[in-house]
Amino acid sequence: MKRFSSQFVCIVIIITSLTSCKVEPSNQETVAFKRTDNELIVRLEAEPPSLNPLLTTSNYATTVITQLFSYLLVPDLQTYEFLPLLVKDRAKVEDITTGPWAGGKTYEFEIHQEAVWDDNQPVTGHDFDFTMKAVMNPKVPAAVYRNVMSFIKEIQVDAENPKKFKVFAFPKMVSQEGYIASNLPVLPAHLYDPAGIMKKYSVADLVDPQKAEALAASNPDLQQFADEFTKPQYTHETTGISGSGPYKLESWTSGDQLILTKKENWWGESLVEEYPELGAYPDRIIFKIITNAATALAAIKAEEIDVVGNIAPKDFLEIEDSEALKEVYNLSTVVDMACYYLLLQTENPKLSDKRVRQALSHAIDVDDLLSKIYYNYGKRVIAPILPSSSSYNNNISPPAYDIDKAKSLLAEAGWRDTNNNGIVDKEIDGEVVELTLSYLISANREISRNSALLVKNSAQRAGINIEIVAKERAAVVGDMRSGNYELVASGQT
Repeated sequence: MKRFSSQFVCIVIIITSLTSCKVEPSNQETVAFKRTDNELIVRLEAEPPSLNPLLTTSNYATTVITQLFSYLLVPDLQTYEFLPLLVKDRAKVEDITTGPWAGGKTYEFEIHQEAVWDDNQPVTGHDFDFTMKAVMNPKVPAAVYRNVMSFIKEIQVDAENPKKFKVFAFPKMVSQEGYIASNLPVLPAHLYDPAGIMKKYSVADLVDPQKAEALAASNPDLQQFADEFTKPQYTHETTGISGSGPYKLESWTSGDQLILTKKENWWGESLVEEYPELGAYPDRIIFKIITNAATALAAIKAEEIDVVGNIAPKDFLEIEDSEALKEVYNLSTVVDMACYYLLLQTENPKLSDKRVRQALSHAIDVDDLLSKIYYNYGKRVIAPILPSSSSYNNNISPPAYDIDKAKSLLAEAGWRDTNNNGIVDKEIDGEVVELTLSYLISANREISRNSALLVKNSAQRAGINIEIVAKERAAVVGDMRSGNYELVASGQT
C-alpha cells in the first residue's frame, strides 16, 4: 500500500454529543418516557467494516469494539489523563541503559487478577504479546498499526506471574505509554490463534520489516495465520468475535443494527468501586446504523434513540431550542480529539511541489469554514494535538488565509493563468495542464459536502479549480488505501 499524503488543514472540532437519560423533573407528569427497558440505543453514522480491532481504523468500528474488548488504559474524557482499565495501574517506567535498546524505556504493566476471557481463561501478558505479534506479522493487513507500533521492540512476560509483563520501547517518544496501552485492545491468543502459530515468533523477530518479510518468505505459516485471522469468523461473526470487555456480540444485521448484551458474571463487576472505568450499566446496547443526519434527527425527536454523537451543529442548535426535547435529553458539548484535515497526494505531478501545497493552505478560509459549517464549535490547530496538552506548541501559527500569497506561491511554482479562464496552468511533460484537483468526500455526510463547497469557492479565488467527487465511505477508504486520490477529506480521533 502506498501512502503519499501530507496534511494542510487541521481543525480540532468540539464534537457535540447528544445523550438521553431519565430526567427527574419536579413534576413527574410533565415528561413521558417511551422506553423503560435497561437498554441503550446508539446511532452509528456508518456500518463498521470489521470488528477485528487489528483490521480496521474505522471510528464506527471502534465505538463498538470498546464495549467488546479491553484496553490496558483509557483516557479520562475530562482531563485526557490515562486511567487503568485492564491493568491495575499505569506503567512502571524505567530507562534502558544497556543492550540493543539502550536509550529507550521499559513500561511494566500488571493485568487484574480477576480478568478472564469468555471461556474463563485468564487474561495474561502472553495475550498482549500475541496481539503485538499479530500486528507485526507482515501478512496481516494491519500496516497502519504496524507503522504506529513499530517502536515496540520486545515484550517480556514475567515467568513467575504471567499477569505481569514489560514492554521495551525504542526510541523514546512523547505519550509513548498511551500508544502502548490505549491504541489497541488485547486479543485472546488461544481463541484467535488456536493453532499457536505466533508462539513460534517473538516481537523482536517481526519488528524489523525486512527481517519480517524474509521470515514470511521462508515460513508459510505466517501467511496461514493471516488467512485464518482475517476470516469472517473473527471480523463479523458472533461465534468468533470475543474479548474481555463487558459485552458480547449478540447479533449483527447488516445495514440495520448490531446488538450487544452484557455478560453474566463479568469479571470487572467486582472492581467497579475501585476502578470506575470498568462500570457497565445497560443490559443491552443496540447500535442503530443511521447514515442520514435528517433521519437521525427525526429519531431523536421521536425518542427512538438515546445517544447521538457528532451531531451537525445546526441540528444541535435546533434541539437545544426545543424545551420538550431538553426535558428528555441531556445536551452536551465536549472537547474531543477529533481532527479533520485534507490529505494531498504528493506524488501527483500537480501536487509534488510544496509551494502548491502551501498555496492551498493559504487559499482556504478556515475561519469561514469554522463559522459557517461548525458554528464555531471548533478551533484551528497546527497539529493533531489538543491545545490544552503540554505537547502542543503555541509558538507556531497555522498558515493565514491570504489569496495574494497563494497566487504568488503558485506563480513561483510555474502555475499561471495563460489562457485567462480563471484557472492557473503549467506545462507538465510537454502538455499544458490546468490546476484542477478532484476532492474526494463521503457521500452521506452533509458537513463534508458543505465543507467541500466552501473549499472549492475559496480555492477558486486563487485560480485553483476543485471538482468534488462523492463516494460511499467504503469506497473512499479503499481509494485512500490505494493512493487513488488527489485531495480527500479525512479525520482522526
